[in-house]
Amino acid sequence: AVGLMRPIPDPDVVQTPLYEDAPFPDAASARWLVSPAGGSDPVWSHSGREIFYKSGRNELVTVAVAPGASFSVGPPTVLFSTAPYAPLAPVQSYDVSPDDRRFLMIRESAPTDRNELVFTENWTQEMKARARK
Repeated sequence: AVGLMRPIPDPDVVQTPLYEDAPFPDAASARWLVSPAGGSDPVWSHSGREIFYKSGRNELVTVAVAPGASFSVGPPTVLFSTAPYAPLAPVQSYDVSPDDRRFLMIRESAPTDRNELVFTENWTQEMKARARK
């Protein structure tokens, strides 16, 4: 089974790791190049047929993963620019919807934008109480 994904240093590219995938649990037994031009924030699709990652040019990229006993990936395909979205290094800065068609990212706002988060505790109990009236 294919599992662990981790950055490896590229001596020719400063601060831009390449990504590889390795079989689990014996990660040292094989390596496969996933992003030939480097990247960060790799995320597996829920279907297991794609890997998404951010390129060094502020783009969200996908590579198709071929099903089967051996691991192989297709060529990188740029999906869209991630420039308007906030980088959250060292943590993952986006997530993929369960259907693999949408992405959740944080957009940076202008200083004049109203930034407010409303958090409501026990809202289900309040809704139930209001529904009884």
